Amino acid sequence: MEPKISMITLGAVDTEHSVQYYREGLAFKLNNYTEGEKCIMFQLEGSWLAR
Repeated sequence: MEPKISMITLGAVDTEHSVQYYREGLAFKLNNYTEGEKCIMFQLEGSWLAR
């Protein structure tokens, strides 16, 4: 089995700005996001990004 990264977690001070950047700037798709949540997940091709 080859090693691969399946999830990356990042921290940010401004959650709303982070959502805007990843969703609008990088066109990442949100996964089950409700406004005001502190944990936001973006589904990538074969991986997940959590903020």
